[in-house]
Amino acid sequence: LTQMEAFDGIFVATTNLMDSLDAASLRRFPWKIRFDWLKPGQRWGLFVQEFARLGGDLDEATGWKEHVLQLDDLAPGDVAAVVRQYELWDETPSAREFHRRLAAEVAAKADHDEAPEPVRQGRRSAQAMYG
Repeated sequence: LTQMEAFDGIFVATTNLMDSLDAASLRRFPWKIRFDWLKPGQRWGLFVQEFARLGGDLDEATGWKEHVLQLDDLAPGDVAAVVRQYELWDETPSAREFHRRLAAEVAAKADHDEAPEPVRQGRRSAQAMYG
């Protein structure tokens, strides 16, 4: 904390563990900016924008609006990752497949956020660790 205070310049820090920071460290930052999940309208807007940019059929996309609106933990980075998949393979998405890949990105975050099993007796077998 003292090094942060003594630094003569602009100091920018990021964390995905905001809840773990104590009040003393938080007081050192004059601004705290939170980037949250996309709101429903933002989800749909970004879906349509990127789907169209990739050459997708917007008439087909409208049938997937309700599904897209339900992707509660969707972030712009999730959309960017899926767009890169299509760009790397020079593919044009269907609305179904575009949604499926976005849903997979959201699910991957949910799976990752689950707490790992505690290590018992210092080690776990490969079967226990990797299923």
